[in-house]
Amino acid sequence: MPLPDNIRHAHPYFMYDEIRLQPEAVTRAIEGGAASQEVTALLRRSSRIFIVGNGTSFHAAEAAAQVMRQVSPEWNVRAVQAYEFVHERPVCRPGDVLFAVSHAGESRMAIEAVDAGRRLGIPTVAVTGFVDAPVGRAADLVLATGYGAELSWAHTVSYTTVIAALAAAALQTVTTQTARRLEEELDGLPDLMRAALDLEAAVVHLVPTVSGARSVWFVGAGADEVTAREAALKLIETSRQVAVGMELEQMLHGYLPALQGEDLIWEIAPRPHGGRGLDLARAAEIVGTPVVMQTDGDAASAGHASWLRVPGPLGAFAALVQIVPLQLLSYRVALARSLNPDLIGRGEPRYLRAAESYT
Repeated sequence: MPLPDNIRHAHPYFMYDEIRLQPEAVTRAIEGGAASQEVTALLRRSSRIFIVGNGTSFHAAEAAAQVMRQVSPEWNVRAVQAYEFVHERPVCRPGDVLFAVSHAGESRMAIEAVDAGRRLGIPTVAVTGFVDAPVGRAADLVLATGYGAELSWAHTVSYTTVIAALAAAALQTVTTQTARRLEEELDGLPDLMRAALDLEAAVVHLVPTVSGARSVWFVGAGADEVTAREAALKLIETSRQVAVGMELEQMLHGYLPALQGEDLIWEIAPRPHGGRGLDLARAAEIVGTPVVMQTDGDAASAGHASWLRVPGPLGAFAALVQIVPLQLLSYRVALARSLNPDLIGRGEPRYLRAAESYT
């Protein structure tokens, strides 16, 4: 895993360009997923679907699985960490299918998961931007995300295009009223993502609060829990900031004693979760921990919480809109700390050697 030859040494880094081009890339991913006839045919005859990945790819698998369950309630869709699929070896049966997500197509565990799926006798599909990479060669089929040029190791565009491509392919299999509604939401998604990019100035305003925190706790419920964990991963990768992704109700049951005034809670809380998000904000205020509320609803009474309003209303594809300002946040915090976000710490030799030791 040598360092790339084309390293940028100042803003804009590759990560920034890739965050900004996501609306267009997601449009291509939707078109490509809808046109993937072999994948659609496979989905039509599937009853149980495993989607595997590691790191950001696993978060994309989780978000895609949530969308696919809405597309067809008959499907049993499971997001599984690739390592767990390889070593736990689930009992497979006719009608099962494996989708292996790997942005660059070179993830060791994703490739081993494909090999395990084939040994278990089930069809395998690689979901990747690099169709000629090892995971694509190992699988029976490839679902191309349409973006095969990601240059930053802090994956952003490959996260959103995976979800969009899988959703678009899944929607070709059904003709229900729910599917038509989801298709309309998917068609409008790039515009919502463009609007989310316009939040950059508001995000920059919050950078000192995040960068100065001892730890940042990203919190969400439902689909937003996945976004919370992906946001924490991005902040850790790019900025070496201590961060945690947490489910909302779990945060309320046992984790509050870890919080101090120098910590920060960042809630991803559309509307915001029937008032439960406000319960957490009020509890945090009592213990003296500042809160940022990221919501597509109106600001309500939540003490001294800061508010970041995202475009909405958000529907089934909220994960692809909510993550955009959080990607910008991790990028901007890295700049504030004079770090190159593209290298996710591997510009320092010991971290590069550590990554090479297990990749």
